[in-house]
Amino acid sequence: MKIHTYALSILYLASGLFFLGSSVFLMAHLYESERSVQPEILDVSPLTLDLGKISQGKIAKSTIRIANHSQDKFSDVRLLSSCGCTIASKVPGEFLPGDSCQPVIEFNSFGKRGAAKANLVLEYVTPENQKLTKLIELIAEVEPPVDVTPAKLHFSLKNGSNCEQTIRLNSKSEDGFMIDLLQVDHFAFDCEEVYESADDVDSNAQSRLIRVIFDSDRWKSNVKRMGQITEFKLKIKTNVDSEPVIDVPIDIQDAI
Repeated sequence: MKIHTYALSILYLASGLFFLGSSVFLMAHLYESERSVQPEILDVSPLTLDLGKISQGKIAKSTIRIANHSQDKFSDVRLLSSCGCTIASKVPGEFLPGDSCQPVIEFNSFGKRGAAKANLVLEYVTPENQKLTKLIELIAEVEPPVDVTPAKLHFSLKNGSNCEQTIRLNSKSEDGFMIDLLQVDHFAFDCEEVYESADDVDSNAQSRLIRVIFDSDRWKSNVKRMGQITEFKLKIKTNVDSEPVIDVPIDIQDAI
């Protein structure tokens, strides 16, 4: 009888230990599950910052929000810019659970035209000493004071040894502008300003015309020495404060 009672006690004890172990395992599993659904990274909003339309030369300002919704602490936090056109205010170097901030972002549109992009990079270190990064994109539509038509030149080798195209520059300002220098980064091109009035030579004008001439024989003679380069730039230096140099891309089509 005593042996039977002793056996039952051992059985009850083993059962209790089993259920206790199962409960501990289940609680640990639930804890890890709760942690897994919580964000383990710093939240940034928005990831794409649309600054809208900006007049060239102006500085646009906006903010983003950085928040720590996790139960972790993040250190060595830095917000870096990809270029000199974008500046971000300083962020705290450490984010505790629940911490947040709204850094000010400044975008300088000097020298930009049309669709403009810039990037910010958020860097931080996790409790596991892992370095993570998050990319924030800035987009804007920069409206320049001088329109360029066409915005890009296309030359073809099928058009003969010498072919030419023209570019029209129109000022949106009543003050007008002047062209100081024209230059293409390949000797196969010649460019010149076409004066439509004698007054255009020494004074500002509302409109300017540029002629670009492409010598395909010169280009072909240089292929063996420099390779088959098909993309170039026409640099137009002006007296426009917000865009002293206008770059017009040029490409050569039908190159073999």
